[in-house]
Amino acid sequence: MSKVDIDGGSQLSGLITADPEVVSCELADGAALLDLRSSTYFSLNEAGAFMWAALATPCTTHDLIDKVHQHYAVSRPQCASDVTAWLEKLADANLLRIEDAPAS
Repeated sequence: MSKVDIDGGSQLSGLITADPEVVSCELADGAALLDLRSSTYFSLNEAGAFMWAALATPCTTHDLIDKVHQHYAVSRPQCASDVTAWLEKLADANLLRIEDAPAS
């Protein structure tokens, strides 16, 4: 897992997207994920389901923080910390695909 320092915290670098080997199902209060490789289920609350849906399109950690910050009434530092921690948990569980961002 590649990390860089952005917004004062450790963050995943590159373009992040949901791994295609993970399927999701929306629930009334969140979402359920199934890793097809390991047959392991994961549950997401409403905020997690929002972020997972945002990962249908590749984005950077910074982009995802911006989306969550605009959607929820939370301070930017708290948002950056929460999103980063959530992404790191999903990356540790091999639920994400992380690719190098194209050079600008």
